[in-house]
Amino acid sequence: MTLEARRRRFGPIAPPPVATVRVGDGEAFVVPAHLALDEGDRLGREAIQAGMLRPPDAHRADIEGAQLVWVPLWRVDASADGFHVGLRSTTDAKGRLRAVLPTGGSKHRDEVVVLLARKMLPFDPSPSITLALDAMASKLTHPITEGEEVAPDVTRDEAEREATARLRRSVQPSSALYTEAEVRVRSTALCHYPVWLRRYQYEGVASNTRFEGHVALSAVDGRVLSAKHPPAWRSLAGRVAQMFKRG
Repeated sequence: MTLEARRRRFGPIAPPPVATVRVGDGEAFVVPAHLALDEGDRLGREAIQAGMLRPPDAHRADIEGAQLVWVPLWRVDASADGFHVGLRSTTDAKGRLRAVLPTGGSKHRDEVVVLLARKMLPFDPSPSITLALDAMASKLTHPITEGEEVAPDVTRDEAEREATARLRRSVQPSSALYTEAEVRVRSTALCHYPVWLRRYQYEGVASNTRFEGHVALSAVDGRVLSAKHPPAWRSLAGRVAQMFKRG
């Protein structure tokens, strides 16, 4: 099936970006793909159809062929140092207040935050991805020559603000009387990660209307990074009903 025929059947992967963020190939990275098309196709179909949590008639779903999608991600390497002051009360064996003690301390955290660099993308694999430096290659030496490259529209500043906010929250207790945190960004890089995407349309015992789902598999190691399926309870109910019908 051609790309145009696929888009007519399932639609584009994401709406057009309002403003594309441009990063030169000399400053961008990729994670090379290792999983072949036939494996991505097979694993995606199994994730859609196999298992007790899938509808008993999942084999009737209209499944799109696996397509290689290069998802843009921001990799933000940062550190956070936090300090807080609070109070803690103690009670005796009868539950009576005995004392109010000051608490507090400092906390340090180093973290690489991976963020999706495209707004309005219907799937987000970033929570399941760790971008190790030794797994990334320069886009100059590893250009993207096949599959669909999704353009980023989240700016570097937006990514760093989000990563900074996450780290600041991680070192600031919510119940403290006073908190202070300093976050330092060490490096930020844009990296495209390869995903085998299988979209599908289903209508059956687990959905009264046409349900649009997907499975996004890592084209590096085959892990399921993102998935959307009919509600598990409806799938189980459909299997139970099918068992009683057979009996």
